[in-house]
Amino acid sequence: MKKINKIYYMLLFLPVLYAFIPASEPVDAPVWNVDKVHSSVSFTINHFFTPVAGRFGEFDIDFVFDPNDLAGSKVKVVIKVNSVNTGNEKRDNDLRSDNFFGSKTYPEMIYESEKIERTDENEYMMHGKLTIKETTKDVAIPFTVLGTMDHPRRKGVEIMSVKSELKINRNEYGVGTGDWIRTNVVGDEITIQIFIEANRKK
Repeated sequence: MKKINKIYYMLLFLPVLYAFIPASEPVDAPVWNVDKVHSSVSFTINHFFTPVAGRFGEFDIDFVFDPNDLAGSKVKVVIKVNSVNTGNEKRDNDLRSDNFFGSKTYPEMIYESEKIERTDENEYMMHGKLTIKETTKDVAIPFTVLGTMDHPRRKGVEIMSVKSELKINRNEYGVGTGDWIRTNVVGDEITIQIFIEANRKK
């Protein structure tokens, strides 16, 4: 009888004991290694009516992603402003100057996700903050997983490719001062396109 009472009291206080056991830390999704040789950050903006293309040659992307663990997934993109390249040295120097990006004072543009959600098959939306110069704004960025596969030459390695495209207004971030605030020569809408090829050990 005493043994039965002891078991009864143990069962009675079990929920209380569990309440004091610390919850396990959430496990992040897998880290993908971004292959910069096969990845790119590019943009287009209108000069009068003509789209002018450019790219940023130096960037870092932290890509932690699992479609089955979006709560543990996160993305951070850091773009080096000085690496801008539109194929014209004079124009690139002007973009680096205080007329536009002010790269000496603001050497990086940063986007950091806060939440990722699925919107369709292989389609996702990142919600996070974009910082350019002194301005930080909430920005939602869509991205598509173009495909995943086992690496044909590296056993136990998986490859993933991702495409993302967004549009921002440069004047909202102070990119363009003086006469360049006006949009009759240089447009205000910038289209940014990012391609990522990444790999990880399975």
